[in-house]
Amino acid sequence: MKKIFLVLVIVLVAAVGWHMKIARDLEARVDEVTAEFSRGDWELESSVNPFSSVITIHVQVKTEELDDWAGLKAGVLKTMADEVASSMIEEELARTARERRDVYAMVVPYRIRTTVGY
Repeated sequence: MKKIFLVLVIVLVAAVGWHMKIARDLEARVDEVTAEFSRGDWELESSVNPFSSVITIHVQVKTEELDDWAGLKAGVLKTMADEVASSMIEEELARTARERRDVYAMVVPYRIRTTVGY
């Protein structure tokens, strides 16, 4: 019984350690992509939580002054991020988890959370 427990602990530690390594690589890639897609009208910031497998992408709408258009821009960007980008990114992350044999990410799949500020 002790040997089985020891083997399970070793497998669990190995799976979490492998996930943390992949999460670090993923965080670097997400930072690179968000920097690439930051434009004149908006700026993207991101963070990756490897334990909860949540990637938060914050879209900061740049406006000269707060007006009705700033709220509309923020709303459109939030809708686009939620409806289009999130599902595409989550599918890609699931595929990458399978390819890299990230058992932790298969059990606790990555989710995208978007926030918009202006």
